[in-house]
Amino acid sequence: MDREDLRFILQEGEGYKIEFKERSSGLDREMAAFANAQGGRIFLGIDDDNRIVGIAATNRLKSSIRDIARNCDPPIEIRFERVEEIDNVLVVHVNEGIDKPYRCSSGFYMRQGPNTQKLLRDQIMDFAIGEGMVRFDEQINRRFEYPTDFSSAHLQAYLERIGVQTDTAPEKALVNLTVAERNAPLLFKNAGVMLFAREPARFIPNNKITCARFAGSGKTAGIIDRADYQDDLLANVDNALQFVRKNTRTAAKIIGFQRIDKTEYPYEAVREAILNAVMHRDYFIATAPVHVNIFNDRIEVISPGSLPKGVTLETLGEMSVPRNNLVTDLVLRTGLIEKLGTGIQRMRNLLIEHGLEEPEFQERSQLFKVTFYGPGERILELIPDAKGQDLRELGLNERQIQTLVLLVNVKETMTNRKYRDLFDVSNKTVYRDLNGLLEKGFIEKHGQGRSVYYTAR
Repeated sequence: MDREDLRFILQEGEGYKIEFKERSSGLDREMAAFANAQGGRIFLGIDDDNRIVGIAATNRLKSSIRDIARNCDPPIEIRFERVEEIDNVLVVHVNEGIDKPYRCSSGFYMRQGPNTQKLLRDQIMDFAIGEGMVRFDEQINRRFEYPTDFSSAHLQAYLERIGVQTDTAPEKALVNLTVAERNAPLLFKNAGVMLFAREPARFIPNNKITCARFAGSGKTAGIIDRADYQDDLLANVDNALQFVRKNTRTAAKIIGFQRIDKTEYPYEAVREAILNAVMHRDYFIATAPVHVNIFNDRIEVISPGSLPKGVTLETLGEMSVPRNNLVTDLVLRTGLIEKLGTGIQRMRNLLIEHGLEEPEFQERSQLFKVTFYGPGERILELIPDAKGQDLRELGLNERQIQTLVLLVNVKETMTNRKYRDLFDVSNKTVYRDLNGLLEKGFIEKHGQGRSVYYTAR
């Protein structure tokens, strides 16, 4: 560093990575603060008014500063730099720590803007969580009692999912899955509670998915269907996907003599988004569930917690940084996701292949949202002119096929009288044709007596 560089820094003043100090007193706090943040430089021999007052940068002083850095817990890495042509200013470079949090003799400190702030207890906990040093899913749940609160049915269902057939005692299986620790009785981790408790929500209220179907394109339109799922983690995902299936449409076309069906959204992509939400959400955000919101024009999957440290919206999909390693490992074993780190690109590919826009990813005040935009009124355009189910091979006659074209493509309804007049056939033929379509599941019957009419299924 030369004199011109120093002059520029003095004009800028102190900042997130710059600290001025006249003397070395309190240096350990500044070192800890920079190590806990993104590193920085401490300029010794400069006062708070940005004036050079000078300091004797002797070997004894440097040795003393090294001792201060070594006495932090854990030790902090530093190096010195002199300003060319200025002998009485010493620059101490502090690297960002790789073993956070760092503590000095008077506590934990963090750089916040141009200031060094001491961390309080809750701030220290939040910091440790943010750094991934404390993981919710691996913590022992002291409220859970084994075997009283344990569900052998949930364990058996999980073992069937991962293709394991064993006569091993539940205790051994749970320890081998690393969701419990040997003790008398077993000590369950939160991941084990979320998957294998009789009532997971009793112990972890935010192990929950709330699904809602809104009447329009915004929440003000009102809710027409809602469900809260609070069973085991994987059952919650299955139930949420069923809710999506129930509350979204399936397009159908008769092209030539073929019936082609296509769902409004690719359900594999929706399932991927819901799985990602329960695997990577922040469970330290108490009582907040995962939300699946269905609107006329889109589906939103919202999970509590911002992106894990090291991941940004720009790098999303390029790397995987699981927030809940144990939960992620347990889900991976089921085969519900193909490979860790591929989910984002898989969602993008599935949406494009389905004929929809790529999903949108947003991060807002401790929430992460995935949005799938639907086709709206263009739903029939999702179906290309490709081969589908040949209706003639299913035994349908020309009258039945023409009826399906009217019901499916034109959205008409059909009555017995209308069918008789349209094709000039007897009542017996009408009954046989329409009953045949009913039995094959192509149409639905509504009303009674003379009010009976038929629509496409």
